[in-house]
Amino acid sequence: MRNVDHQPLAAHSTATFDLTAGIGNVSQFTGAITGTVTVQGTTGAGDLVVFASTGEAASDTYQTHLVSGQSVATGIVAEVLQGLNGVVPESFYNNSSTTVTVSFDVSGYFAATFY
Repeated sequence: MRNVDHQPLAAHSTATFDLTAGIGNVSQFTGAITGTVTVQGTTGAGDLVVFASTGEAASDTYQTHLVSGQSVATGIVAEVLQGLNGVVPESFYNNSSTTVTVSFDVSGYFAATFY
């Protein structure tokens, strides 16, 4: 299921998305989401970095290398962090000199484990 659908992301900018939004039958207490990040419309080299929007240094990140004129797809497993106001969104940072288009397709999820 696609829950980030062809969103433009300007050069050297960050956008945040709740990767659990709009997914039927997925608990708000999901532990992680699996899926594919696709980047299209690249006209220059660079990177797309995906990380949790916690306000702290990004420790669990995924980096996709962008090649001019090519669509790039990368499979990820993103931990779903719970904050005071619900799910902490994931940040997508476009570390390139051109605007790109980003999509995220969910392929599955893991239930959270509570002890």
